Parts: sequence; C-alpha cells; structure tokens
Amino acid sequence: GQHESITGLIGRFDLQQSMSAGTITGSIDILDGVGLLTSLPIRAEENLKLKLKSHDLQTELFLDLQVIEISNVSIQKESGDQYAYTLNFITKSSWQATIQNVITAFRSKSASYCAKQLFNRHFKKHLGKNRTFNVEPSDGEMRLVIPDYNPIQAMGFLCAKAFTNKSKSSTFRFFETVDGYNWVTDEWLLEQANNTERKKLKYSPIVDRNPLQGPVIIETLSEFTTSNHVNTLKDLTNGAYKNSVMEIDFTTKKKRDFHYDYVKKKSKYKGMQGKAGGVTSLKHSESFIKDTFTKENAPQTVVYRDWSAAGFEQKPGQVPRSEQHMTEIIQNRRAYHYHLNENMCTAIIRGRLDIKPGEVIDLSVLEPNATLEGKQNKRLSGYYLIYATSHNVSGTDLKTELAMVKFDWETGK
Repeated sequence: GQHESITGLIGRFDLQQSMSAGTITGSIDILDGVGLLTSLPIRAEENLKLKLKSHDLQTELFLDLQVIEISNVSIQKESGDQYAYTLNFITKSSWQATIQNVITAFRSKSASYCAKQLFNRHFKKHLGKNRTFNVEPSDGEMRLVIPDYNPIQAMGFLCAKAFTNKSKSSTFRFFETVDGYNWVTDEWLLEQANNTERKKLKYSPIVDRNPLQGPVIIETLSEFTTSNHVNTLKDLTNGAYKNSVMEIDFTTKKKRDFHYDYVKKKSKYKGMQGKAGGVTSLKHSESFIKDTFTKENAPQTVVYRDWSAAGFEQKPGQVPRSEQHMTEIIQNRRAYHYHLNENMCTAIIRGRLDIKPGEVIDLSVLEPNATLEGKQNKRLSGYYLIYATSHNVSGTDLKTELAMVKFDWETGK
C-alpha cells in the first residue's frame, strides 16, 4: 500500500466520543493542492494513522482510523483549482467489526460472558496495543439468539438484556473512547472514578482572561449551560417518580402488577461519588411527589414473562428459562436514566484532549455575584460524569465541547 502524509493539507479536524455511541466518529477537512483525490485516488477505503498532540497538557493520541466517506467535495477556483473535501472516519477496530455480521446463539450464559466472546471474535484483533476492553460482570443466565446484527449492534442488544445486583440502575452501555471499549453500567464508571484522582474544572461567570494564567485557562470552562431546570409535566409522563409494569406470565397464566417508587428506591443507586445512598436531594419536595405522582397516573409497560418464577414447580418436559429480571431492568433503568439525563449540562473548554466519556470530573461553579466573594453554587458544583466529548481543531486552536450529567440535584461529594 501507498503511504501519504496529509498533515499539511488538514484545515479542520473533529473527533466525537459518547457514552451513547458504540463507535468514535470524526472528520477532517482537506484542502488538496497535490491531487490526492484524483491521482491516488482516495476512495473511502483507506487506513488513516493520526497523531494528535495537545501542547497544554502534552496529551498525545495515536489513532488507527478507517476512512468511510468522502463528502463536501468542491473545487476552490480562487486557490488555483484545489480540491476541498471532508474525510469521515471511524476507528479501524470498529470498521472491522461493522463489516461482519453476527448470527449466533448462546445458551445458559451471562450477558457479560456473551459480550466477552463477541469482543474477542470481532474487535480484539484490530484493537491496537494501548487500548483495552472493560467489561462488568452481569448476573443471571440467558438463552438468546443474536439475529444478524453487526457486532456493535449485537453489543447493544446484550446491554438491553443485562442485569446485575451490584448496579441497581441496570444501565449497561457499550461505547468506544480513544482508550478502547466499555461494556459497563454507569455505577461501574462512578466506582472506577473513586480509584483515580478526578480532574478538577471550574467555571466562573466573571473570568480573568490574563494570558499569563495558562494553567487556569485549561482548567476553566469558557461556557457552561444547564438548559433543564425542572419540568414537572415531563417528570410525570416519563415515570420519574412512579412507574408500573404489568407482567403477563405465560408459565402460570397469571397477571401481576409491579409499582415502582423512586423515593423509596433512590438510596439503592450510587451517586456521582460512587457510593450507594448518594442520591439525596430531590428536585421536588416529597409531599409534592406523594400528591402528584400516583399509581394511577404512572406510565405503564407490559412484560410478557416466559421464564419461571423462583420456586415454581416445573412440569415434566418443560425447561423454562431462568429469571430474566425484565421488570426490574425496565423500572430501574427508566427512572435512573431520567434523573441522570435531565441534568445534562454542556460546556466548552480550550486545549483539552484528555477528557473522555465515562470519566468523572470535579467541577466548581462560582455564584455570579457582584461582590466577588467567590461562593460556590452548591447545586451546580460537584462531581459530573462526562457523557460525550467533541474535540474540534481548527488551525492550531483546540476546542473541546463537553456534555456532562449529574444525578438529580445531588449536592454532596
């Protein structure tokens, strides 16, 4: 294969990572005066080796990428008929996984066992030497058929069915960062953060723009937005405090109702500081929750149960599936996700390549008061889980956009 250096042709570059995406994606704008597009030609089948270095913290990234699309092609008349175009890419490991399909069955295996098998088969070979795969053990056994998905979709399919007693939220996610892949719950990530030093960031509405304050600038958010304060109607329709599952049991021919109450359950979830019982402060007062959110107006889901209840007598010749925890998964995931995502904040920071989804940062937000006492805003300060990042390099300027989540109106660290 031919190797070409395109460093001199890059005009703009971006890299997106998110806890809701199985792959990293990105793009590069090229101004091509050497005719790579037509003479080589570039066909969106190329391997792209990218080295990025951020000078502020000397963060280096080496990425093994695959070009999957060439778009926005135009001829720049004013600059001597140069071609301008955008190369869109994903990592080589995700590309290799995307071009395969999985039709396979697992019998009496845990979801995490299945995830490991799929990973070893489809991702591992092209993972790259410094990247890892984190997988959190799940409980219970399942019989399942993966119906012709690509491996990234198959991993998401396993996440949807996975359950663990350790993380009550049941929010298994499969996502890729520059460090590798994760098949874990949010609580697993919060617990990991307890074993590392969290990066400290700050935001103050009144900011000192002194260029000599370099270290301060790379720790300071230049913009910080919290769009959702509280939306009571949305809380109601999304089952934030109460939701119910009607279980129709094919094995016993009975129907059962399960009512979920967030106020009673919240102490089981791990807060942003990685300990259970961390979720303390609620958006609404408890008396308002009790009066407003009722069993009757709680959104309902139906589960068709084809597995046997514990202690259920088996008829000869029947091999029912073991407990699948679907009701618990649905109820906990619904409420937990809602309380987490409703507090999503967005921010912009300069010169940071090192911040990745799944990390927890320690943010201090100062109150905008004229006396400049520098008091902390208790509700907005604290630990946040980084949900998504977008690194954008234009010329030599690196801007990182962050989406961060925090559980309920949690104030304690």
